[in-house]
Amino acid sequence: MKFFHPVIQLGKESGELADNYFLHVVTFCPRSNFQADGFSVNNEHVDNGLLKVTVKVKQAAAMPNYEFITPVVHSIDLGAINFPIVDSTIEVTVIGDVLQEPTSNARAADTPTTTKTGGTGTVSTGSATDRERPGDDPTLFGFVR
Repeated sequence: MKFFHPVIQLGKESGELADNYFLHVVTFCPRSNFQADGFSVNNEHVDNGLLKVTVKVKQAAAMPNYEFITPVVHSIDLGAINFPIVDSTIEVTVIGDVLQEPTSNARAADTPTTTKTGGTGTVSTGSATDRERPGDDPTLFGFVR
């Protein structure tokens, strides 16, 4: 298993002018004290068919620290994006604040961290799961109107 490498799923709701995109990113971390710490979106290359997203994880000194594989989840509503081509690319990079090695056995809330870059992955907008809005599907939950 690769740690700090994003597992990416992309959903979309088709719109009249632009599609609405929803990004679901799971990052597996080697310790139990990792958690999500936000994200940033760089859309300066959208006209070329590329959207860059950075998901942030952090290792919290105040949380229990076991050697348990821990999934950190980012669910990101990217909103309406008018990509110029059907098979545009969304690139996701993981950045993490990792605790530095302790100088004592005491657990401190202000333990210094080091920022490290993890893996990068991509997903094509052409492979996005298209979701109809609830209510648009007459067979939703097995009921037929």
